[in-house]
Order: sequence, then C-alpha cells, then structure tokens
Amino acid sequence: MHPDAESSTYATIGTSVESYMTGRFGCQMVEPLSTKLWRVIPLLTMAVSACVGPTVPVPGFFRYEQRTVDGFLEQSNVEQEWVAHVGRDSTGGRLYLYGFSDAATILDVDGELAFVPEKPSPVAYLNDKGQWAAWLAGGKAHFQGWSRPAKRLWTDPGTRHYLIRTQEETLELGTVDGRLKESLDGFDPLGVFAHDNRVYVFGVWVAANETRCLVFHETRSGYELVETVTIAPFAWPVSIVDMDLSAERVVVARGLDFRSYWLVFDFRDRTRHEIGRVSTFGVFLREDILAIHAATR
Repeated sequence: MHPDAESSTYATIGTSVESYMTGRFGCQMVEPLSTKLWRVIPLLTMAVSACVGPTVPVPGFFRYEQRTVDGFLEQSNVEQEWVAHVGRDSTGGRLYLYGFSDAATILDVDGELAFVPEKPSPVAYLNDKGQWAAWLAGGKAHFQGWSRPAKRLWTDPGTRHYLIRTQEETLELGTVDGRLKESLDGFDPLGVFAHDNRVYVFGVWVAANETRCLVFHETRSGYELVETVTIAPFAWPVSIVDMDLSAERVVVARGLDFRSYWLVFDFRDRTRHEIGRVSTFGVFLREDILAIHAATR
C-alpha cells in the first residue's frame, strides 16, 4: 500500500472510532485518534500477535519464509522469478519450488537440483518423476494423455490421485491414470493426500461448521469409504498445509485476521494442538532439503 493511502486509511478509521465513541458513549476524545494511529497500530498488531502461542517444532515439518526461498533461487541462478507455493514428492525426498506460471525448481535430499521449465498453467503439479502430470487450463483438468471438464483441481503429493470440482459443481476423486473415478458431494474441498492404499480427502462442511477428512481405501475397482474424521470444530477460513509422510498428522492453517495460526491434528489419538504463528510455506520432508542445498552455495 502506498504511504499516502495507508495514512488516509488510518485517518478514516480514527474519525470513525471518534464518531462512534461520541455518539455511543457521549465521551469526547482528548486528542483526535487519527493522529495517534501511527503509534497505536504497530502496538496493537504486536499485542494481537502475542495472542498466538510460541512456535512449536513438529518432527519432519519445515517452515520456509518467502524471502528465504526467493533468495535461494537468486543464488542458484535458475530462470525462475519467485516461488508461488511449495510442494513435495510422495516420499518427502524432493522439495518442489513452484513458480506462478513460468517454471518449477526441484531440490532433492541428495543435493541435486533440477529446473523444470514451461509450467503449463498457474495450477499445475509435478509427479514423482519431476514431470508435469496434472494442470488446470481452458476449463479442463489435464493429465498425461487425457482431460476432464473442471473448475478446480487438487492432487496429492506425487500426483497419483486427483480431486476436481466439475463445471456442474459436483466433485470427483480419481487416479491420474484414469483407472478410477468416484463422485463425491456435500463439502468444499481443501486437498487430497495418499499413503499406501489410503486416500485422505479434506474439506469443509459449512452447515456443520467443521473441517473433516474422508478416509478411503483404494481398491482395484474404486474407493471404499473407511471413516469420516472431524479435524477441527470450525469451517472457513481454513486450509490444509501438508500431511506427514506416514499419514499420521496433518497441519491445518486457521486464517483469522489478527490471529492466524497453525495447528496439528493427530489421527492416532484424535488430538489437536496449536504450533504457533503461520509461516509463508510449510512442508513435511525427510530432511531440511532447502538447508542442505543452501549450505553448498
């Protein structure tokens, strides 16, 4: 925001608060609030941020800030401007640094770096081989060799399973090789993950004000629903950050205006606890792959 616009915004807020205080409580501000907001707002932000608990380490879960990943790209001299989001392969041995619409950079646990150019669309995912395996463009979800009409697209790490919202507002879960397709409904999707023969579909059940996970068993003929697990007793605003490599824990982001935080839900004992403030990115990996690469540059 431009400083002049920000100053004007604060002045407007100050005038509104003054009017409310005078009209609601009949009190008069000694000094116009708008002249104090430049001092008050930073203190207020600090005070509200303090409401979020300390950052709690989670084994195998790594936090990365925007400046860190962008700085790494610059040091590595790859032809990618910035990182729009991060991902990983199914094993946690590769870290994917996705650009918005230009490319992606792959870092593996052995210190190898690979540049993948020509990202097919802003919404596109790499498979375990480092190939573009699923992307959304032109009103369709595209896979290697086939496509489906779709408005939204999610895939699991490694891009073996997909979840789409169709043009008719229905949901479909399937395998990217086209072998399986299953219709779903009744919720707003947040993401899909897989481990062994289990597939985990996360979503928001608005009417119930809950975030839940549908756990499926993948068979040769389809997906069998095993159970529905309540992840959190709230709905929007929420997102799924990542699920761990053993599918025992999931990190959930609660995106409140002045108290955004992450929490961990454990599938083993059905407990949840906050792990502190949000970072720009978070991902489960076998090791801190970004740190391994940064140490060699």
